Amino acid sequence: MKHSRLTATLAALAGLAALAAPAAAADATTQIRPGTLSRGPAGTVPHVYGSDLIDGDRHFSFAGREVVFLGKSGDDYLVGTWRQGSTTSEKVVRVTPDGLRTTVLKGVEPSSISLSRDGDRLVRSRYLDKTKQSQVKAWSSADGTPVAQRTFAGYISVLDADGSKMVLSGSLPSRTFWWSTGSNSTKRISTLTGYEASIPADRLAVLTGDPYQGGCSVVSTLSDPGTRIWRSCEQAVMEFSPSGNRVTTVHILTDGLGPGVVELHKVGGKLLHRWSTYYFGQVLFESGDTMLMLAHGKTKTAWVRCTGADCERTSKLTDTQL
Repeated sequence: MKHSRLTATLAALAGLAALAAPAAAADATTQIRPGTLSRGPAGTVPHVYGSDLIDGDRHFSFAGREVVFLGKSGDDYLVGTWRQGSTTSEKVVRVTPDGLRTTVLKGVEPSSISLSRDGDRLVRSRYLDKTKQSQVKAWSSADGTPVAQRTFAGYISVLDADGSKMVLSGSLPSRTFWWSTGSNSTKRISTLTGYEASIPADRLAVLTGDPYQGGCSVVSTLSDPGTRIWRSCEQAVMEFSPSGNRVTTVHILTDGLGPGVVELHKVGGKLLHRWSTYYFGQVLFESGDTMLMLAHGKTKTAWVRCTGADCERTSKLTDTQL
């Protein structure tokens, strides 16, 4: 899920067991019980439900396989799939709107892959235990041809990529920096460890230190990282909206199954709304202040659409899996 980069950053910084997030204030919270919601139209941004990729009226089935949606390249969809417990079945496929599928990569863990914003490159960072370095590699999303590769010291995460530029975050030592694959050059953004970024929205979120020891989250722009937009020692960024004016957050120590509470803020920190359920999976911006969220209730799970307290179900109900 989306907060996995934050989870990985916490692990790299601390290596400690996670703590449960405290309950949110009830008077500002919409509690989501998927089984009680009426059915509305399907979600209009691509999302995965079970073994299906859904994008409005388009449904693509990958029966019997695990599925992760990586992003769109033009009109096509890039999807990672694998069979549970089988590393030899891991692959990335390109799916056309009419359902034609072409394998782009094989033998690469799909959950470790991200797609650049322009849809042209598949990107992965892989930690090398023996050398305590990370290998960052990019492939063409059209045919899987390798297009760039470099090794960096420490544990490296890819926060975002667009064209030939990537925003990378490292620990041991802590830093956040640009890597331009065309010139193979780097440029420092911050001496702090970043955990979320959006190149088109010009947004960056970093941790001032280990949150288990008082570290906080700071939101700034990529272009001027020294100017703070919002600092919070309780909330961490889940995702920036496409415009960068909104941000979804979870408690800074969230881990485990997923957050039980998700908040929507203005990027400067003002709370707009808060939702709770047993635990959330992926949370997406559908449009403006409308969120598309995979809500796992205590007994039933569904994708739901919420604009403030107004919520409806966009998918069928399934039994909640623990």
